[in-house]
Amino acid sequence: MPLAIDPEARVPYVLESDRGKEKPPKFFLRPLTVRQFRVANSIDERMNAAEDSVTVLMDGVRAGLVGWENITNVSGQPIPYDPEALEDVLSMTEAVELMRAVQTAGKLDASEKKVSDSLPCSNTDNSADTASQASAETPPAK
Repeated sequence: MPLAIDPEARVPYVLESDRGKEKPPKFFLRPLTVRQFRVANSIDERMNAAEDSVTVLMDGVRAGLVGWENITNVSGQPIPYDPEALEDVLSMTEAVELMRAVQTAGKLDASEKKVSDSLPCSNTDNSADTASQASAETPPAK
């Protein structure tokens, strides 16, 4: 199933200010479809054109947010996941950071990319050798 429409696809994200904490607050994002990515990618332009740029920003964050954990109020009590509560949870800087994370949720991080790059594209052991040999045997076009 394509990642962007997989209901189980969730990309965890920890805000920069919370990285390194023992039990950091974590947001769960979903990879966007190409159409959703186009909309999210134009967020800066849309924010500049809107009278209420905060609403545009928060709508963009909500488009990719599917959950959170370890989010607590000032008394340390857990705040249940509710996308409408975002404006009571995030600072503006964090909202912008989370929007950037939504925009890139479908991309592989460096460690995932290394694993992905090391996987064979086919099960043919010597496909590169075979292709090189075929190239060498094919006369140049005239």
